[in-house]
Amino acid sequence: MYYALALFAVALTAVVPGHRLPLRMPALLERLLSQPAVVPLAVVTLVAAQHACLVLLLSATYHQHPVFGALVRMPIRFISSRGPHHLGTAYGDGFAALVLIESLALFALYWGLATPTRAKFGCVAFGALLACCDAVVSRAATSADMYAYVGFALLGARAYAPPASAFAGAYSVINTWWHTPLVPAVYGPLWLLLAAGVSACGHTLLAKIVALRILGALTLAGTVGILAALKLPPRVIALVALNPALIFEFVVNVHNDLFGVLLLLGARYATMRGSTWGGIALAAAAGLVKLPFMLFAALAFTPLASPVRRARAWGASLAIALCGSWLAGGSAYLGAVRQTAERLTAGHLGLALTGAPVVLKAATVAALALTVASGTFVEGCAWALPAFGAILYPWYLSWTLPYAAASASSLRNVAIALPVAMLEADGALATGTLLTAITAAACLWFGASLVRALVQRFAVRVPA
Repeated sequence: MYYALALFAVALTAVVPGHRLPLRMPALLERLLSQPAVVPLAVVTLVAAQHACLVLLLSATYHQHPVFGALVRMPIRFISSRGPHHLGTAYGDGFAALVLIESLALFALYWGLATPTRAKFGCVAFGALLACCDAVVSRAATSADMYAYVGFALLGARAYAPPASAFAGAYSVINTWWHTPLVPAVYGPLWLLLAAGVSACGHTLLAKIVALRILGALTLAGTVGILAALKLPPRVIALVALNPALIFEFVVNVHNDLFGVLLLLGARYATMRGSTWGGIALAAAAGLVKLPFMLFAALAFTPLASPVRRARAWGASLAIALCGSWLAGGSAYLGAVRQTAERLTAGHLGLALTGAPVVLKAATVAALALTVASGTFVEGCAWALPAFGAILYPWYLSWTLPYAAASASSLRNVAIALPVAMLEADGALATGTLLTAITAAACLWFGASLVRALVQRFAVRVPA
């Protein structure tokens, strides 16, 4: 259903030129949400809802079916994504209710910050700190990638071609999920180097994961700082700083995509400040974290005056990233990426290469080409970028951020929708009738808005 919603968002802002996704509400509600108590109430709600999600998730790891036996030996439990899997609609409805509360609380927070004060932003900062601390110590997750990160860090340069032997001692649980030999790394050499350095701060498996979670929290803080440097409105930045979806995927689950996003936003800032080569270096570094960021690097050079300069800068960052990837990983790295893409799409080939995903991939290429050619951003196309992956994962929705950050309204809409959208993209947790009802309502709203916008644009006006 994510693909359908993304198509509606793209169509609403691309098929009808100049249309922007609205965020309107009755004047009475706007006055109510401008009351001083709204911000602390929204912050408390966001922190409490995230903690409730983590508690519910820990319970779900004990009640998933089938139960992955090795979980009992793992310091952080997670939801198994292999084989027939069922959590039951009660858990699905519980998660859907909580993420809906989170999105509504973000909506209230945005309007509560319409009259900004230091006390309000201090409350947001304290709430974000509490939420990140809660995430760092969580004993549950929805992904086992954190164990692979530790394994790659232990292997170092051999991560692209792991040896046919298991890790020793407590680290052997990594192989029980990620096999022996360990699956080859599909991440860029910069991320492997960073993960190795950070995880070396811990001397046990759990300590290494906690170190990586702290890196995720610092990456989120860095992203907030770069958005401030890009002069986005503080109340929009607050939606990123205290966003439960971002904290969950990049602190709890330790995914690395936000680090690439941070580098791309930093590249745009450097370019905007007149340091084109600084922007090229940071954009290339993003490509050395994960391959898709080589393509998204085009977004970093929109501050340049001409299409030729934008294309040259993009090409330079692409060449540096490709050369760095080849020198560090060689054919083993690129081969691992190809094999993983083939494995991931093997059971989803009809979905990944036909219909809505293909349209969204084409929309991504067209949107990036448009930014290079004219520096123009089409607001709804931000939602197309996550579809560029081999298959859709919830953490890929962070790929919307470099595109959405081009305008305050786009970043606001993305940040408010992220909790619900990420749950919709999560194959393990997206169960139950409540999420289906939310998605259906969103599709109906988008469809009605699209029809209304098309009628208004193309209606025949009869002269008086």
